[in-house]
Amino acid sequence: MDLTQEFFSSINDNLSRGYEFEFIRLGRFLERIDMISRIIDCLCITKCDKKTYDFSTIEWISLLSILSAQDAFRKVSKGEVDREEVINFLLQDDSFPRSITRCL
Repeated sequence: MDLTQEFFSSINDNLSRGYEFEFIRLGRFLERIDMISRIIDCLCITKCDKKTYDFSTIEWISLLSILSAQDAFRKVSKGEVDREEVINFLLQDDSFPRSITRCL
């Protein structure tokens, strides 16, 4: 268990549910949104570079793996892994706790 997980575990177990708790949760969700949007943005920018090779499926699977989203994506998606499906999943899937829609 890393330090961040220990911190949020301690917060969940010991902090009363008030403004302070909600403020910490708000910061956590905003940080998730920022991280996911930056990762998607970086991957999309590298795809615009004409010098890169097209390993899109591997890159998008790696992105899902980095965000611990690969299993959840496989349960929702029935086809191949492609850019549009992955981005829609990370932005809009309400059942995935780290999607931007869920964080908001």
